Amino acid sequence: MDSTAVASGTDRLLTEHQRTLDALRASEEFARNLIESSIDMIIAADRERKITEFNHAAESAFGYSRAEILGRDVGLLYAEAQQGTFIHKKTIKDGHCVAEVMNRRKNGEIFPSLLSSSVMRNAHGEEIGIMGISRDITERKHAEQTLLATERKLKLIAENTTEVIFAYDLDHRLIYVNPAVEKMTGYSVDDLMKGHFIRWMHPEDEPRIMELWDEAFRLGRYGSGEFRLLTRSNRTRWCHSSIGPMRGEDGHQVGVLVVNRDITVERELEEQFRQAQKMEAVGQLAGGVAHDFNNIIAIIRGYSDLILRKLPKGDPLRSKMESIRVASSKATEITRQLLAFSNKQMLQPRVIDLNAHLRSMHEMIQRLIGENIELTTHVGSAACVRVDPSYLDQVIMNLVVNARDSMPEGGRLTIRTELESLDPRKSSAQIELPAGVYVKLSVVDTGTGMAPEVCARVFEPFFTTKKPGKGSGLGLSTAYGIVKQSGGFIRVHSLVGRGTTFIIHLPRAEGKPEKISSSHDDYNDAPRGSETVLVVEDDEILRHVAVEILETLGYRVSAARDAEEALRLFSEGGKSFQLLFTDVVMPTLNGIELANRIGKLSPGTRVLYSSGYAEQVDRSRDVLDPSRNFLPKPYDTLSLGRMVRIVLDRR
Repeated sequence: MDSTAVASGTDRLLTEHQRTLDALRASEEFARNLIESSIDMIIAADRERKITEFNHAAESAFGYSRAEILGRDVGLLYAEAQQGTFIHKKTIKDGHCVAEVMNRRKNGEIFPSLLSSSVMRNAHGEEIGIMGISRDITERKHAEQTLLATERKLKLIAENTTEVIFAYDLDHRLIYVNPAVEKMTGYSVDDLMKGHFIRWMHPEDEPRIMELWDEAFRLGRYGSGEFRLLTRSNRTRWCHSSIGPMRGEDGHQVGVLVVNRDITVERELEEQFRQAQKMEAVGQLAGGVAHDFNNIIAIIRGYSDLILRKLPKGDPLRSKMESIRVASSKATEITRQLLAFSNKQMLQPRVIDLNAHLRSMHEMIQRLIGENIELTTHVGSAACVRVDPSYLDQVIMNLVVNARDSMPEGGRLTIRTELESLDPRKSSAQIELPAGVYVKLSVVDTGTGMAPEVCARVFEPFFTTKKPGKGSGLGLSTAYGIVKQSGGFIRVHSLVGRGTTFIIHLPRAEGKPEKISSSHDDYNDAPRGSETVLVVEDDEILRHVAVEILETLGYRVSAARDAEEALRLFSEGGKSFQLLFTDVVMPTLNGIELANRIGKLSPGTRVLYSSGYAEQVDRSRDVLDPSRNFLPKPYDTLSLGRMVRIVLDRR
């Protein structure tokens, strides 16, 4: 072979080899530049786990220089050696491994990273080590922990709030409901997850709810309203519902959020307030006419008594006059009822043993309800209350009659007493009483019961479910007024088909029960006298009636139309009177003020007050004692005669 040709071939080989070396060096330099410029940590280790590569990002992250870390065991870079061993074995076994690991810096600080490792092989396919690419995920982990903490707080709030929260996706599927739903509805979270919350809303409210629902989904609008919800036990509860779009981080709607707040108690309190306003309005009307109305009845009763005293028993007019007197008594009862529910009736309270009082009424109640109703009375420990016995009887009889009418086919009537301590912080919102010890009187029947809407109105004046002529609608409103004016509270609980319970709380009274004298209403039994009496009454006809009644009973009587005339009679002419019988409500100067002035002119003069308007009398409770020196209107011959003698004979 030609030496020139050989030399030329050698030159070509050397040139190609040089080019290969140059290309390899260029490739290695390019790879080195890639490794060094990478923002991720790139670390390589040989088969003995000795570090062979450690880029600039790794130096910055771990705090080691490349020079001091090369040749050292790769396990040095892990927070736990076992984790490094696990990563190494899994990479060898599977050829690659992706995992979150905890690394340790040169200063001992621990930080998380996301590692992707793979097996390195030479040109012959032989395994020569492992290369890993890691990224510091400290900020991401911190963000995740912050998000997790926020989610936990939100979940904690949602699961402990009393408001019921429903979350729906855009396909109208329920994706979350909090535990508060169980307390509000009686349904479990699982029950609710199986259906739509509309199923548990009152049918009458469904159209409005669906309107808000549609606006939230279709238009992304927010809306709210007050709606009724039906519980598992079929009870109605009121809730304030807020329905609006639920949006993601990007602001786009991802679903609908429904928040329901139970406002049943608030609605009940509002209804009680409206009820109180209605009763107060009627009460004001009743109180405004009571004075004149009672004066008229007193005139009718007074003249009836006077005429009957003069008519012989065989006189044909006597039966007609007795009918007039009976009619006036019925009118008196209506006035008493109107004033009782409006809290303006003048009660004459005394301490009584409620248990003994009920025992004395047992036979009368049994006759009233009939033999087809079983009567049971359970009395607890000593239960003294301060009430007007006649009005208490009226309350009990009203409740008994209502119970009887609800059991036309027979049943059981139970009357029970017991002591109960009430604390306003723990008591039901329905009981409007201060803390203290009360006597609890329950009247329970097994009758037809009442629907909730009827229960809400039973104490309204003139409200009745009875047929025309079977009830005036004043019985329960009267009971309500009497109990409230006696310092107590009455409420009702009833279920259709399961009977009714009326519960009365009356303040327990201290002291011994007072003896209640019995009497029959006969004008001929009115006691007589001969003392001098001054009658002060602004109603002319009633004034004449009072004067004539007292004169008929033997008294020497003078009359005055107002306080000014009465004072003139006392101060002029040297007249003296042993009794001042005065109306409380009069123009310019009332009866209390008149008595105070006469007391200075004539200290020995006794005073008997009269009024048909208890609100005026209540302002002077320190002066008036209903059981000793007050005669409520309308009065008759018997009540006037007896009260005059009580005041005059008092020592």
